[in-house]
Amino acid sequence: MARPAYGHQHQVARRALLEANPWCAHCGAPATEADHQPPLALHEHLEGSGCCVLVPSCHDCGRKQGGHLAQHLAGRGVAKPETLVPDIEGIPADDPVWDVPWLDDLRDVPDDSVWPRFLTAPHPEAVGSYGPLVEESAVARGGFDPRWWQRLFYRMLLQHDADGMLLLLSALLSTARQSGKTVGLREVGWWRLHAHELFGERQNVLHTARNFAPARDTLAPVLDDHESRAHVPRRMTNRYELTWLLDGSVWSAIAYNAAYSKTSALAIVDEGWDVPVAAVDEGIEPTLAEPASSQLLLVSTAHRRATALIPHRRVGLLQTLREPTTSMILEWSAPRDADIEDPATWRMASPHWSKGRERRVADALARAMRGEGADPREPDPIESFRGQWLNQWPLTTSMDDHGAEVFLTTEEWAERITTLGEHRFANAVIAAEDYQGLGFGAIVASVTHEGVIVLQGDTFPTRSALLDWLSSSTVGVTALIAGVTLADLPAVRSLHVNVIPHGNVETTQSLPLLRAGVREGDILHVVGEQLDSQVEELRVRPTTGQRLGISSKSRNDLVRCAAWAVHHLRTASTPGVH
Repeated sequence: MARPAYGHQHQVARRALLEANPWCAHCGAPATEADHQPPLALHEHLEGSGCCVLVPSCHDCGRKQGGHLAQHLAGRGVAKPETLVPDIEGIPADDPVWDVPWLDDLRDVPDDSVWPRFLTAPHPEAVGSYGPLVEESAVARGGFDPRWWQRLFYRMLLQHDADGMLLLLSALLSTARQSGKTVGLREVGWWRLHAHELFGERQNVLHTARNFAPARDTLAPVLDDHESRAHVPRRMTNRYELTWLLDGSVWSAIAYNAAYSKTSALAIVDEGWDVPVAAVDEGIEPTLAEPASSQLLLVSTAHRRATALIPHRRVGLLQTLREPTTSMILEWSAPRDADIEDPATWRMASPHWSKGRERRVADALARAMRGEGADPREPDPIESFRGQWLNQWPLTTSMDDHGAEVFLTTEEWAERITTLGEHRFANAVIAAEDYQGLGFGAIVASVTHEGVIVLQGDTFPTRSALLDWLSSSTVGVTALIAGVTLADLPAVRSLHVNVIPHGNVETTQSLPLLRAGVREGDILHVVGEQLDSQVEELRVRPTTGQRLGISSKSRNDLVRCAAWAVHHLRTASTPGVH
């Protein structure tokens, strides 16, 4: 019997890798094996979780690389990944906990629906729910008859006590793609916008997402509705606001980084997998402080590259399914160990089911098995399928406990290892930077004839050592990008190369390009302990204009150089002076 690490998915991935006739990532010989990196002995392997990657190797290097990499990682004290998927069972539909009057008509699950895998029990102080009011509003507004699962969502979200106050401060909704989340959000937002008499004050709705598009798409059909003529839409660069004239309530569709300083009765965070923790903790939750019965609603399908926002909140909510407080989870998903080729597994992640949906999921799986991915942010087609159609959340996150994002995970960086002998180059630049006078770093960034950038870096203990290296290495390169403390040195200016000074502004602009290029496979790197260490230790925070600021205090001169070089090669309009 095959070991779990070498099961069906491994065989599919191994075959796809070797059928491309790759060269060994270590010596350049024809590859015959697909090695796990990190090695199986250094991590808790779970097939399909993204805990490691496959790297092409020849037989000899496969034997050597495992030992070398093991020593390298062990010496740096790399920890096993934190498990964010607890072994917990949900509450079944026939459990007596659901025996409350305001759920009576929903306890029989229709044939085209499925009971959620995880749902928090009713609040002990709940005497009813405003959910039926949302259902009535949906029918009255446009003849939309909510599906069974959407009605369950409304009922649970809008539980209220004997005084009519909502009991939940926040809720997490997670399903597979194309399940009807957008329509469900639209109707609960529309109802809340008009509930000023029920709650006794204006009901601003803040709808945000990882970018402006998902929030705008939810609101757009409301604006097109003929009954929206009593409303005044205001379109702006980063927001789309709908003003209800009766009481001044506002529905704002807005990017998450523009949500500060607003007041909201309902804040919807859509596509939350890609929203930073700080954007919610510091920017969105404070908008809910004043209104009565205000609520935060986090909505997302799973993604392996998720920030800590959803995974961390999800883990906490799963621990209190039978002990409800002021937060709720409602999730349809399939367990990690379920058979991804079984339609019964697909149904677990889909609150509403049909023959058409079954064909669509089957087609998505077939394409994933052929190595075709539909998600540009996820290079592994099987992982893309697991996230989008099985709604399986990752075992680890890309963000630390303080809300700063991991720039690139160890796995993402290890996926892009190469050797110089594998490529023929058409162009090259060098970037050099001073690390607070304590050392110096330099990166050679070479472009292949196919447009792939290959990075190789090194550090130098003294300025003179760096200058000696530059004097012999800048011959033939098209530019030297130098940190501001180096760019004006006479010894640098005397080099026969175009010198371009860079600083913090260029760093924030270029870090997103470096990250995206590595994730998409357009940027490779030669193994180097200093560069590898800096990349893996770097933490960043999103800033204005989709830029990234450095948050960690670890050494980062090589990463800065790599980002500058990539930015120059991708955006420079002239080749520079030789």
